Amino acid sequence: MPIVAVLGFSGLGVVAHYLPEATVNAVELVLANAVLREKHLSQHLWLVPGSIYDGDTLRVTDGTTEIKLRLCGVDAPEIVQPMGVAARDHLRALVDQGEGGQIIVVPIEKDRYGRTVADLFVPVGGEEEIHVNSQMVMDGMAYHYEKYSGRCPQPQVLAMAEERAKAQSAGVWANPNAEKPWEYRERQLLDRNCLIARVSSYPSECLRMRIQPETQCYEFGPLNQNNFGSRTDTYRDGTSMSLPV
Repeated sequence: MPIVAVLGFSGLGVVAHYLPEATVNAVELVLANAVLREKHLSQHLWLVPGSIYDGDTLRVTDGTTEIKLRLCGVDAPEIVQPMGVAARDHLRALVDQGEGGQIIVVPIEKDRYGRTVADLFVPVGGEEEIHVNSQMVMDGMAYHYEKYSGRCPQPQVLAMAEERAKAQSAGVWANPNAEKPWEYRERQLLDRNCLIARVSSYPSECLRMRIQPETQCYEFGPLNQNNFGSRTDTYRDGTSMSLPV
């Protein structure tokens, strides 16, 4: 069973973990002070992997507490989208390559859903490591999530990886017009809101849902008039205007 080595937080900032100059994913980028990660190791834990949800989210446990991890700066197809299952299986295959079953997890921050946003590295022998985040992108199994990559230690690596994937038409880039996962989530959310914004007896209150060109004007139904105690309640009800990313 694989073992996960976790490097702890330094407040809410990034714990320095730099890509080696020669990684097995062949993303060529010279990074200064590549050896600093050992000097900045603030905590070292051993965890047992729990499961892999999709191509950018996995769960680990220390035996008593489960921790949900989200790959920093990466957005893989949702499991129900084309390439979704392939992306999940590809992440699992990368994790399984770890020498001695080890994965190095570098926590960066907690997101608003309580997940640990992290960089993942898989040591594969000698000085070589797979940087899982950029490997998923370069193999065309995930997109560079530029909107949220600013806090990642090496967002430029993700950008370079995506350029290579595009050039090779790898994975999701075999169809450059494929729906991005964040677009899919937004569309699903709007579709859901459209269904509950059913016609009622309030002709003066009208909600136009911009989902498809043929979408008609809907009147606010009773569900749209609810008051919610928290954002979580709106997710459960299906009326929230944002989804986990």
